[in-house]
Amino acid sequence: MKTALINGLKLLRRSNWMLTLPILMLLVAGIMFVYSACYVSDDQTVRPLYERQIVWVVAGLGAYVVLALYDFRRFKRFGTWAYGTALALLVLVLFIGRTIYGAKRWLMLFGENGIGIQPSEITKLATIILLAHRLSESGRDLSNPREVATTLALVAVPVALIMKQPDLGTALVFVPTAFIMMFVAGVPFRYLGSLVGMGVVFVALLLSALFLPARFDASEETQARIRNMTGLSDYQCGRIEVFFHPEKDPLGAGWNKRQSEIAVGSGGLWGKGYLHGTQHSMGFLPRSVGPT
Repeated sequence: MKTALINGLKLLRRSNWMLTLPILMLLVAGIMFVYSACYVSDDQTVRPLYERQIVWVVAGLGAYVVLALYDFRRFKRFGTWAYGTALALLVLVLFIGRTIYGAKRWLMLFGENGIGIQPSEITKLATIILLAHRLSESGRDLSNPREVATTLALVAVPVALIMKQPDLGTALVFVPTAFIMMFVAGVPFRYLGSLVGMGVVFVALLLSALFLPARFDASEETQARIRNMTGLSDYQCGRIEVFFHPEKDPLGAGWNKRQSEIAVGSGGLWGKGYLHGTQHSMGFLPRSVGPT
């Protein structure tokens, strides 16, 4: 017991409190926000959501402490295995996953009412571990275009599988993550600059394909054919279109953006005060977080 206490005190002294304190503050803020979003609801499945959040915060802190005691350099041994397992789960979720709000993202353990896991979240961590191992491996020539192409391919596979769910938001998280890791690892700027340039061109072409046909009064059939050429599903195209023009579907896909603007605009710079917001108390939050 004495040895464990001494080791615990050493751990506290070695901890990076500049990193730990913001994490703790965000966790507390998260609990407060979840409580503020559901405390006015009469729905018995919604009201205890903040309690569930507390349970996960405690579990997360426990995992944080355990992993802090573990030598992070040993994670590289599990990189390939974790990445392969994550890809297998992404494939599995396409066949037996549970569809929630239009996307098949969840695998349910222990039955339909059991514990849900989101393979895309597991894939984020697995991909980061694998890339960290590859990019930091001694003797690897990061100026070799084949190495850069391999890194991009390792990111493209999970992105493509997640896009099939479809989950455009989560898929896009992989792009800046991989870019930052390559930048830190020392990939030459000529490659990084080329990737940025290709990304800008891709986004420009994508937005042009979504918006220009309607501007030039193209027929609905022509617009649909051009949208299909982008490789995006109707759901993903709708999300992008509504982001720029939420008035096109104010009661559907544009609901969140519109209500966010109302909430921020009505609260002003300092807000209306904790638990005094009107969007949640009047039932205007989306179904996934609010009492409606």
